[in-house]
Amino acid sequence: YERERAALHRRLGEAEAALAEEREAAARLQGSLSAAEDRLAGLKRQLADETDAHAATRRRHIEELEARREEERRQRKRRVALAIGSGVASVAAALLFGRRRG
Repeated sequence: YERERAALHRRLGEAEAALAEEREAAARLQGSLSAAEDRLAGLKRQLADETDAHAATRRRHIEELEARREEERRQRKRRVALAIGSGVASVAAALLFGRRRG
């Protein structure tokens, strides 16, 4: 009985020591996990910031492109209006000078 009891105490001591080692290992892993979670959160914030910056740049480029296109449309309208005005003036001049000669 004493031997069995001593063996059980020895095994209990070994189990407690193993449990303590496992707890230490778990604590180290928990620390590593916390650090990894912090790095992941930082990377997610960085990605969100870069995504927002990219979206803002894209919106700005689209706005600039639309502004250039609008300016080109206005210039085309002015050129067409000038061409029409010039054509009307030419026709009017031809009619006016043609009547004076006739």
